Amino acid sequence: KALTLDGVSLKNQFKVPSKINRDLFFHFPIYLEAYNKLEDQGRDPLFRTRPGSVIISGKWKLHHYFEDDGLELYDLSQDIGESNNLAELKPDISKKLLNKLNDWREKSNAIIPNEINKEYDNFFEKKLMNQN
Repeated sequence: KALTLDGVSLKNQFKVPSKINRDLFFHFPIYLEAYNKLEDQGRDPLFRTRPGSVIISGKWKLHHYFEDDGLELYDLSQDIGESNNLAELKPDISKKLLNKLNDWREKSNAIIPNEINKEYDNFFEKKLMNQN
């Protein structure tokens, strides 16, 4: 039986990012463990991603990570693989998109983790990072 989902399919629009006619927001306040710690291309070898939010606006995609307030900015028309972070080279665009992202999170009551994990072990994490 077919599953009914709310919203509109963006499948065809993702084939040509410049045709997306509205801002898209993604929010993931969680950790996603790496499938293959040696080959995944995440921010670090332990996780495919760390908690954060993303906005795609026109050709631009901005990642905002909660742990370190880190920003990554990509021009999807030139860098679909997101390998050239332009956040420091394009601070005005980064700031504009971060403001849009913050407004969206506030309007949607997006949960942002802000409590320290009492079970976090910095030594253990560094040990794992050095194994890779």
